[in-house]
Amino acid sequence: MVTADTLQVVEASEAATPAHTTYGAATYAQAGTRMTVTKIEAAADETRVYVSARNQSAADFSFYAFSTKLVANGRSIESSYSGDYKEPSSDLPPDSRTSGVLVFEAIPQDAALRLILEGNSDNYDVGNYGTLKWTFTWK
Repeated sequence: MVTADTLQVVEASEAATPAHTTYGAATYAQAGTRMTVTKIEAAADETRVYVSARNQSAADFSFYAFSTKLVANGRSIESSYSGDYKEPSSDLPPDSRTSGVLVFEAIPQDAALRLILEGNSDNYDVGNYGTLKWTFTWK
């Protein structure tokens, strides 16, 4: 049995395992949609990718968090479900934004990373028939 004098509720990201490596922010925009990786935290038990998306186009946009790909030192890293973190919304109407955390398996310390994010615009004249991709690299 454990007895506590106080209890404080915190966000999952505040209670997460500390990162051994943190990768900096990067932003890319295309077709009126801006994708930002706020930071990536690599910890011993998981890799947390903090993302935000903003739709400034005139068309609806769908962000496919489930199709995000992370490559560390040339090896594809599996995504992990973690209901503890806030997930980004998948539907972004015009002039809206979302943010959240994507979780992956742990990666080696100081790994070279490539992150590929994907979404689809209802404007089929942009990207590959509306499909937009962003590739972020570190190192």
